[in-house]
Amino acid sequence: MKALTKDIVVEDENSDIIHLWEPFKFEINETYKYVPNSILFSICSNLLYYIIAYPIIKIITKLVYDLKIEGKENIKHLEG
Repeated sequence: MKALTKDIVVEDENSDIIHLWEPFKFEINETYKYVPNSILFSICSNLLYYIIAYPIIKIITKLVYDLKIEGKENIKHLEG
């Protein structure tokens, strides 16, 4: 039985490497504020949440979970 061998010639060992983009380098000092504390940011983020996000999430949870309380009429007679 003969052993079959192939001669593989590698011209450059880095020929299969794909160079993708790299993020740019920047430095952040210790006093950098990650979340803005301005009044305008607070107003805009609250409007975005309570006018757009909250109703959408409320509708989705109603459609997905659709929880129903059995015996609602018994709640009226409870004390406390």
